[in-house]
Amino acid sequence: MKDAHKNGSLVEPTTMRFERLLPGPIERVWDYLTRPELLTTWLSVAASIDVREGGKLELTMDHGEKGLPDDVKSKLVDADKITPKVHGTVTHVVAGRVLAYTWEDAMSDPNAPLSGKSEVTFELEPRGENVLLTLTHRRIIPKFAPQALGGWHTLLDILEARTRNEPAFNFFDRFQDNLKRYSTTATS
Repeated sequence: MKDAHKNGSLVEPTTMRFERLLPGPIERVWDYLTRPELLTTWLSVAASIDVREGGKLELTMDHGEKGLPDDVKSKLVDADKITPKVHGTVTHVVAGRVLAYTWEDAMSDPNAPLSGKSEVTFELEPRGENVLLTLTHRRIIPKFAPQALGGWHTLLDILEARTRNEPAFNFFDRFQDNLKRYSTTATS
């Protein structure tokens, strides 16, 4: 998949979508989405997930020992509200194919018209020896779209590297480049 095809897009003002072609088999990619020891190689530094409808999810994102770097913080909307904890509830599971859960963090506003809970859905589809991963994040608060697009783009870059057994890279370095990219495209 060419780099341009790795870009996410807003398919609606509050919904973003990414597609990535990852090396299979599909069971291996599913494990990266559902096993805490593999989630912590690309998505968070700590993870727990009960992979059944109604099951709970808790992620601790990597904000470093001193919190978000100042050069990153200065570019984020409501940076003072960002915490490393994400909580959710699994809303849909089709083993090996679909995983969806709510995404609740400190930026979720329970009084917002979008209910304060966004939802992340991963869909897997075999493509020969590869797997097409489609990530859809719904009910995002529009002012956070560039941050969410940049964050997911970076996390999916890490997931792709992990599934290809390639070395990791610094999240914040890549995130800043992606944030720049989406700050212009998500708002235009």
